[in-house]
Amino acid sequence: MPLLLFVGFIIICITISHAVSHNSKIENATSDDFWKREQDGNFVRKQPTDDLVRIVLDDSLPYETDCDEELAPIMSKINSLKEKEIINLTGITNTELKLRYGLPNLDYLTECDGNFTNLAIYLDKWSEYLISHNRTKDALTVLEFAVDCGVDIGNIYINLANIYISQNQSHKIKSLIQKCETLNSLTGKLTANKLRETIKIS
Repeated sequence: MPLLLFVGFIIICITISHAVSHNSKIENATSDDFWKREQDGNFVRKQPTDDLVRIVLDDSLPYETDCDEELAPIMSKINSLKEKEIINLTGITNTELKLRYGLPNLDYLTECDGNFTNLAIYLDKWSEYLISHNRTKDALTVLEFAVDCGVDIGNIYINLANIYISQNQSHKIKSLIQKCETLNSLTGKLTANKLRETIKIS
């Protein structure tokens, strides 16, 4: 019996050693591929970015000039973003950006993506303010704009779904779930599942 246990132990050790060695090779190959792509990206010349969609803060949004203390900083930030270039690059790595658009464009694209992040945050704050002040129509406008932009904040989609329900437009939630599933982030998938569970839409 001890001999059988010893043989079994040896077999287990060999199996574990093989698995660790195999995983190590995969990790090394992945790391080598990453650094090769990173290095290749550093040598890509500046490429046109015309294929990237710029987000424009148009007059359809319910801007305000006479604001209370809570809304004023939100409006200030939103207005400052009007003058900036905004591009949704969620889920795209710097390496991928360099390979596609060249290293000289990286700082510019990083800034555009940062502007998008700020836009997403303040659209969420803005819609929350409007909802808390019972301004459902304006909140709906802001939320739908955020969704159209591809914002990946789950709260945006949940709040919009709740408004649809309150307006007897639950059928719109199905397309909202589909939109979540197209987002290039884990948040989108999680939000889609939450909408299904909470709103009971399949």
